[in-house]
Amino acid sequence: MDTKRMVLYGALFFIVMLLWTEWNKEHTTVTAAAPQAQDSVEQTIPTLTQDNEVIEVNHTLVAKPRIPDERIISIRTDLFNVKLDKKDGHIVQADLLKFSDSLDEPSMPVNLFNFKTDTLYQAQIGIMGETKNRLFTSEHDHYQLGHQDELAVHLFWSSEDGLKIERIYRFQRDQYQIEIETRVHNQSSQPWSGQLYYQLLRKEPLDEGGSWGMSSYVGASISNPANKRYEKISFKDIRKRDLHKSVKQGWVAMQQHYFLSAFIPVEPAANQFFSQHYAGDLYAIGVASPKLSLQPEQSGHTTVRLFVGPKDAEQLEMAAPGLDLTIDYGWLWFISVGLFWLLKHLYEYLGNWGWAIISVTLLIKMAFYHLSASSYRAMARLRKFQPKIDALKERHGDDRQKFSQAMMELYRKEKINPLSGCLPMIIQIPVFIALYWVLLASVELRQAPFIGWIQDLSAKDPFYVLPILMGLSMVLQQRMTPAPPDPVQAKMMMVLPVVFTFLFLNFPSGLAIRAPSDNTSSTTASMTTGLP
Repeated sequence: MDTKRMVLYGALFFIVMLLWTEWNKEHTTVTAAAPQAQDSVEQTIPTLTQDNEVIEVNHTLVAKPRIPDERIISIRTDLFNVKLDKKDGHIVQADLLKFSDSLDEPSMPVNLFNFKTDTLYQAQIGIMGETKNRLFTSEHDHYQLGHQDELAVHLFWSSEDGLKIERIYRFQRDQYQIEIETRVHNQSSQPWSGQLYYQLLRKEPLDEGGSWGMSSYVGASISNPANKRYEKISFKDIRKRDLHKSVKQGWVAMQQHYFLSAFIPVEPAANQFFSQHYAGDLYAIGVASPKLSLQPEQSGHTTVRLFVGPKDAEQLEMAAPGLDLTIDYGWLWFISVGLFWLLKHLYEYLGNWGWAIISVTLLIKMAFYHLSASSYRAMARLRKFQPKIDALKERHGDDRQKFSQAMMELYRKEKINPLSGCLPMIIQIPVFIALYWVLLASVELRQAPFIGWIQDLSAKDPFYVLPILMGLSMVLQQRMTPAPPDPVQAKMMMVLPVVFTFLFLNFPSGLAIRAPSDNTSSTTASMTTGLP
């Protein structure tokens, strides 16, 4: 029976490890700061060989002075504050107006794209193999989405020999997707060919690690529908090797906790996904469109969508298949998706995420009521035979093998299943772990208020009231649960409330809210009661 005890202790340790890991993820999230010193980046772009299969990367990177104000095009919609650089038409800044950077500065929006040197993060567009810069023109320098549902911003460039490029950025109300169409008109006397690229370039965060080496994932990812719907391409992977894949549709993304950006090709033709590592800890993930070959007086175009915004499941599902997988629900995602659906519907009814968390936890406990009841009945039956088990232990002394054989004989004679008390509880554990991941990964809980002093369910309780109440509730639940017969197990159960209270001191408040009704300590007690 030592093996069973070790398995159960291992399960408890595994749960604690998961909770600690997710807390570390919560506290290592990197969010780009608002731009101050404004710097732009010039770079040589990756070139392709004639067969369009191998990407040759030039790693040269040169910092340039700040972007002059006359080169900036400002765009404001209901969701965005965006800035374009007329040189090459890069998106050099994107503020998310519906999300504040912190509760202390509610008027300061989350800044995703920026052109600050130490946190640089941009969406760049160009032609593969070309190093020259194009200075676009536009009708206005300031655009704003008024009462209309769509805003189109046109940029123009033309060469002396007759090549004309028009780039159109389309913004729609209530949409975090920006449609980017590039039209090329060859009005010269010579054939023209080129391959447009779209890349997300960002600085590697200065602090990506956490305790025990755990952290929230900050890096690139891709989707290849023919192979993997979601694949992480970490900064370490980009440093090791250059990515070059031919992919039909799919998407490339840069992600972080709660927010991400992604280029999504519109045309079903085969595109090339690539990655690059530049000096200065700059990393790029991008997509190159199929090659455009234009004869004189011919025109061609390519279109992509750029998603810039929160990891909102509905918005991500609408943007592209598989993009919702960037919400990190862990390996129990198939359970987490259903729990989030329930949580969201309860929020729509209650109007408060804190009460929704409490409600979904109680509903889970109600769903498992019969399992819990059968577990407690099995524990009560096991306790009736505890005197006989103690007598066997006294008779066989330190001979663990004979003691185990005698006890198994007793179980067979009395038709007792020693695991009947813990198996119903073990079944519940994955559901509660999945709920923890939902609460940690859901952007809806970011800065969501609950009651009184709890103004952000994704942050710790500033006065530690909830963790202390959680610890007291665990003690109360232990008093209502039969104590384990083994003194060592009993002592361990007495220590658990202290351990969990300490762990939850810096956990998000949303986790501390649901923990009291989780019966963590009583669940563990039921798993160990009756085991020698």
